Amino acid sequence: MKRGRGRNAALAEEAWRLLSQRGWVEVDCNRSIWIPCPMILPKGWTKATWAATFAEWSWSASGEPHSQADLYRLAQQLSFLYDGMFEDSSCMLAWLHLSSPRLLPLPLRAGIWATRGERTERLRALTNADDPAAVEPPVVTEFWTEHLGSGLKTIRHLRIPDDQALAVAVNYAWRSEELETDLRLFASCDDLGRLQRAIPDIEDFARAARFVGLPS
Repeated sequence: MKRGRGRNAALAEEAWRLLSQRGWVEVDCNRSIWIPCPMILPKGWTKATWAATFAEWSWSASGEPHSQADLYRLAQQLSFLYDGMFEDSSCMLAWLHLSSPRLLPLPLRAGIWATRGERTERLRALTNADDPAAVEPPVVTEFWTEHLGSGLKTIRHLRIPDDQALAVAVNYAWRSEELETDLRLFASCDDLGRLQRAIPDIEDFARAARFVGLPS
């Protein structure tokens, strides 16, 4: 992977140092419900053209009647969410879950790291399995996929600092010993029902993911 330039394309130097140099992730996901959010937009694209393109695509694919105001509203939501997708160094790949254009798009992000430390301890750290800020101890379970192997899944509830509303987060993590790569997949939302209904699609997404080697 080559480093990009610009506000949304550059990784923090520390994150770059910790990024996996041997492995990456590919996902053959259901394109009817997942919108790709590239860190570096294709040549000739802007955030506005990306948002408008996928707003129109989502409404057209749904077959539902819609107005120009509906297109504009969704494009604005996509643009707003894109701004926050890569604002910190925890995310290298991102998608938006949108099974209906009438729903609020839900970000799903991935961090791809060089392996660090003992496997179980590291996967627990990546999934926030022992997060002291959780309202109650996170629910931790094993999550296995054919391509990624055995990993961890956690669900935890948190208080949003500003207004103390309740939010929910779901995290997954796997390790490829062969490629010396740790993968974290994560999503959170202050609408508990929205995230809960998306989890089956998120888990199908995870089952469609695989580790791939980077050219040396």
